[in-house]
Amino acid sequence: MFKAGVSAAVILISLTACGVGDDAGTEPDPNGRLCASSFKLSGAVTNRPPIPDNDGDGQPDIGGCWPSGLWTFTATADGGDCSPAPEPLAKYEVNAEYKCLPAGKDCGPTATDETRGEYAFEITYRTDTTIRTHIKIGSGGGGLCEGIFELFDTSGKEVWNLHPTLQADNTLGGTGEFSRFSTDQWSE
Repeated sequence: MFKAGVSAAVILISLTACGVGDDAGTEPDPNGRLCASSFKLSGAVTNRPPIPDNDGDGQPDIGGCWPSGLWTFTATADGGDCSPAPEPLAKYEVNAEYKCLPAGKDCGPTATDETRGEYAFEITYRTDTTIRTHIKIGSGGGGLCEGIFELFDTSGKEVWNLHPTLQADNTLGGTGEFSRFSTDQWSE
């Protein structure tokens, strides 16, 4: 009986100890994020060439995501707590081109070891070339392809993280987020 009473008292003290103390409220973001706003994206991909068969085997060189073309989209506010509210650009443009890289190399059957390049995507953010970017396009995201476009202002404290998704009819949907930080978020 004594053991049962001690055990019950220990359990009771343990349970009440979980609620002891003053909850100070929301902790500051460890990365220095001051606010965030969300956006819905819409647009289209144009100038889409067919998937090439560069090696001549009768099969497309790329299976799955084929992002080649000009991605043009807009961002519409969908909530957030930033004041002043961020203002998206009138449009965003990213060009994805499948080509022989690096420039000046040969990807043809007569290329030598010294002159041989390889086919790859060159992805270029065209809207504002003065800002810093991390850009990639891959499979997934609720569409055939998803872009991951991180755009940093010159201070690195205002960051757009845009995720357009390419659909089978060449339209773009997706979401984005704007964040304002107290410190520079840019890293190579």
